[in-house]
Amino acid sequence: MIDRMNLKMLLVGCALSAAPAFAQEDAKAKLTVPSAGVTNDEDANLDPPYKISGNAKTVKHVCAKGKSYVQVSGNANKVTLTGACAKVALSGNTNTVTVESVGILVVTGNANTAEYKNGLDGKPPKITESGNANKVSKTR
Repeated sequence: MIDRMNLKMLLVGCALSAAPAFAQEDAKAKLTVPSAGVTNDEDANLDPPYKISGNAKTVKHVCAKGKSYVQVSGNANKVTLTGACAKVALSGNTNTVTVESVGILVVTGNANTAEYKNGLDGKPPKITESGNANKVSKTR
């Protein structure tokens, strides 16, 4: 007999195994694109998320066309994003993300650093930050 918790774990496992995996840009990076795509209304016009997850990874990624959505999760990662990223979502602890151009920047967790050079289309990015000791700043 399957209880609720085991059923939930089974369903999550099935959903994860159904997501196609693509070649990694960086040997340490994990890249997956969920088959269901993005579900948030705010994200409806974005490309499926490029996911970087794990700990102590150094990753470089190029965002394209201002529709790229990048999700970074884990701890002590160093991520450099060039090009125009529509949205960057950072979660975890002590991560450092540098973005050339971003429309929406979401930072959650603790002691994360997010730096951006420009907003999209000459507008400042929409920034949401929650957690403790996170730093979000504009660079030159």
